[in-house]
Amino acid sequence: MKRLHSQALVLLVGVITALVSYFTSGRVEGAILFNFGVIAAIVGLLLIIFDVLLWKLPLLYPWFVDIPNLNGSWKVTARILQPGAAKAESDQGEASIEQSHSGIYMSIIWGDKSETEFFEAAPLAVSGTRTKRCALSSFYQFKKKGTERVTRSAAMAFDVPAKLFKNRPDRFTIFYTTTDGYRGEIELSK
Repeated sequence: MKRLHSQALVLLVGVITALVSYFTSGRVEGAILFNFGVIAAIVGLLLIIFDVLLWKLPLLYPWFVDIPNLNGSWKVTARILQPGAAKAESDQGEASIEQSHSGIYMSIIWGDKSETEFFEAAPLAVSGTRTKRCALSSFYQFKKKGTERVTRSAAMAFDVPAKLFKNRPDRFTIFYTTTDGYRGEIELSK
């Protein structure tokens, strides 16, 4: 959670405390001692709603939310360099991304019907002003048709010039490297 989010949460707890106190007794007093459970439930519910829905609102971008909303279907073009290979392989496919503020899931079906699934239960890290860089570490599983699933760990990043960095980009490229030597880039576009 970023500092701005923490400050907003503390302020929100204070406002909710005052409101619960006022509606309970007609004045603002020490109602937190009696209504802490109500306040905690309201804040918890608001955090869940923010994580699933509210973070996507363009109104909150970029002053409060700085990660792009990548949800949806994407066309994929990839260049993949296998360990020890002299030349990168190319492939195309379709990707589906399901994202919340706190996590991201991406599935790619490649042209030969092999599958890649990325699982990440941590937010994207964003840095930069002229160029925004989003980074994440992820475990992913790859299944080529007729073979067993292989699980790998990958570090991934994508850059977007600040002018194009918006709540819902229409294209971006992921650069990645895996712990067992694979590396490449995956271009995604609408």
